Amino acid sequence: MKQTFLFIKYAIGGAIATLLELMMMYFLTDKLGVWYLYSSIIAYSFGFIVSFSIRKLWAFADYNFKNVGRQFLIYIAVLGFGMLLINTIVLVLMVEWLQLQYLLAQFLAGLVIGLIGFFINKKVTFKE
Repeated sequence: MKQTFLFIKYAIGGAIATLLELMMMYFLTDKLGVWYLYSSIIAYSFGFIVSFSIRKLWAFADYNFKNVGRQFLIYIAVLGFGMLLINTIVLVLMVEWLQLQYLLAQFLAGLVIGLIGFFINKKVTFKE
Protein backbone atom coordinates (compact mmCIF):
# COMPACT_ATOMS: atom_id res chain seq x y z
CA MET A 1 0.00 0.00 0.00
CA LYS A 2 2.83 2.42 0.88
CA GLN A 3 4.49 1.73 -2.49
CA THR A 4 1.23 2.43 -4.34
CA PHE A 5 0.70 5.70 -2.47
CA LEU A 6 4.29 6.73 -3.20
CA PHE A 7 3.83 6.00 -6.91
CA ILE A 8 0.60 8.01 -6.98
CA LYS A 9 2.41 10.98 -5.42
CA TYR A 10 5.24 10.53 -7.96
CA ALA A 11 2.74 10.48 -10.84
CA ILE A 12 0.87 13.52 -9.52
CA GLY A 13 4.19 15.38 -9.28
CA GLY A 14 4.91 14.56 -12.91
CA ALA A 15 1.41 15.61 -13.97
CA ILE A 16 1.71 18.94 -12.16
CA ALA A 17 5.11 19.61 -13.72
CA THR A 18 3.79 18.71 -17.18
CA LEU A 19 0.75 20.94 -16.77
CA LEU A 20 2.89 23.88 -15.65
CA GLU A 21 5.30 23.23 -18.52
CA LEU A 22 2.47 23.30 -21.08
CA MET A 23 0.97 26.44 -19.54
CA MET A 24 4.33 28.19 -19.64
CA MET A 25 4.92 27.16 -23.24
CA TYR A 26 1.49 28.46 -24.25
CA PHE A 27 2.04 31.75 -22.43
CA LEU A 28 5.51 32.30 -23.87
CA THR A 29 4.46 31.39 -27.41
CA ASP A 30 0.93 32.77 -27.75
CA LYS A 31 1.00 35.69 -25.33
CA LEU A 32 4.61 36.90 -25.52
CA GLY A 33 5.34 35.88 -29.12
CA VAL A 34 8.41 33.76 -28.31
CA TRP A 35 9.22 31.23 -31.06
CA TYR A 36 7.70 27.88 -30.07
CA LEU A 37 11.05 26.09 -30.11
CA TYR A 38 12.58 28.53 -27.64
CA SER A 39 9.38 28.40 -25.57
CA SER A 40 9.62 24.62 -25.49
CA ILE A 41 13.22 24.69 -24.22
CA ILE A 42 12.43 27.24 -21.52
CA ALA A 43 9.21 25.52 -20.45
CA TYR A 44 10.78 22.04 -20.43
CA SER A 45 13.65 23.29 -18.27
CA PHE A 46 11.17 24.89 -15.87
CA GLY A 47 9.03 21.73 -15.78
CA PHE A 48 12.10 19.61 -15.17
CA ILE A 49 13.09 21.65 -12.11
CA VAL A 50 9.50 21.63 -10.81
CA SER A 51 9.30 17.86 -11.35
CA PHE A 52 12.56 17.26 -9.48
CA SER A 53 11.51 19.52 -6.61
CA ILE A 54 8.03 18.04 -6.18
CA ARG A 55 9.29 14.49 -6.36
CA LYS A 56 12.18 15.08 -3.97
CA LEU A 57 10.29 17.09 -1.37
CA TRP A 58 6.74 15.75 -1.60
CA ALA A 59 6.72 12.29 -3.21
CA PHE A 60 9.89 10.95 -1.56
CA ALA A 61 9.77 13.34 1.43
CA ASP A 62 13.53 13.89 1.12
CA TYR A 63 14.41 17.11 2.92
CA ASN A 64 18.15 16.46 3.04
CA PHE A 65 19.93 18.98 0.83
CA LYS A 66 23.42 17.62 1.43
CA ASN A 67 23.33 15.50 -1.75
CA VAL A 68 20.92 17.60 -3.83
CA GLY A 69 23.53 18.26 -6.54
CA ARG A 70 24.27 14.56 -6.97
CA GLN A 71 20.55 13.76 -6.89
CA PHE A 72 19.83 16.35 -9.56
CA LEU A 73 22.54 14.94 -11.84
CA ILE A 74 21.17 11.41 -11.42
CA TYR A 75 17.65 12.72 -12.08
CA ILE A 76 18.88 14.37 -15.28
CA ALA A 77 20.57 11.12 -16.35
CA VAL A 78 17.47 9.01 -15.59
CA LEU A 79 15.04 11.29 -17.43
CA GLY A 80 17.54 12.00 -20.20
CA PHE A 81 18.04 8.28 -20.76
CA GLY A 82 14.29 7.71 -20.67
CA MET A 83 13.49 10.50 -23.08
CA LEU A 84 16.20 9.70 -25.57
CA LEU A 85 16.34 5.94 -25.58
CA ILE A 86 13.28 4.32 -24.04
CA ASN A 87 10.82 6.89 -25.39
CA THR A 88 12.19 6.56 -28.91
CA ILE A 89 12.22 2.76 -28.90
CA VAL A 90 8.75 2.40 -27.37
CA LEU A 91 7.31 5.06 -29.67
CA VAL A 92 8.69 3.45 -32.82
CA LEU A 93 7.51 0.00 -31.74
CA MET A 94 4.00 1.18 -31.04
CA VAL A 95 3.58 3.40 -34.11
CA GLU A 96 5.42 1.33 -36.70
CA TRP A 97 4.75 -2.19 -35.47
CA LEU A 98 1.47 -1.91 -33.58
CA GLN A 99 0.10 0.85 -35.83
CA LEU A 100 -1.05 2.97 -32.89
CA GLN A 101 -1.78 6.66 -33.40
CA TYR A 102 1.33 8.68 -32.46
CA LEU A 103 -0.29 10.69 -29.65
CA LEU A 104 -1.63 7.55 -27.99
CA ALA A 105 1.76 5.91 -28.45
CA GLN A 106 3.49 8.94 -26.88
CA PHE A 107 1.10 8.83 -23.92
CA LEU A 108 1.78 5.12 -23.39
CA ALA A 109 5.53 5.65 -23.80
CA GLY A 110 5.28 8.33 -21.11
CA LEU A 111 3.65 5.81 -18.78
CA VAL A 112 6.48 3.32 -19.42
CA ILE A 113 9.09 6.02 -18.77
CA GLY A 114 7.21 7.08 -15.65
CA LEU A 115 7.21 3.55 -14.25
CA ILE A 116 10.87 2.95 -14.99
CA GLY A 117 11.83 6.40 -13.74
CA PHE A 118 9.89 5.86 -10.52
CA PHE A 119 11.79 2.71 -9.60
CA ILE A 120 15.18 4.13 -10.59
CA ASN A 121 14.53 7.36 -8.70
CA LYS A 122 13.26 5.44 -5.67
CA LYS A 123 16.23 3.08 -5.55
CA VAL A 124 19.01 5.41 -6.74
CA THR A 125 18.23 9.12 -6.84
CA PHE A 126 16.19 9.53 -3.65
CA LYS A 127 17.17 6.36 -1.82
CA GLU A 128 16.76 6.54 1.93
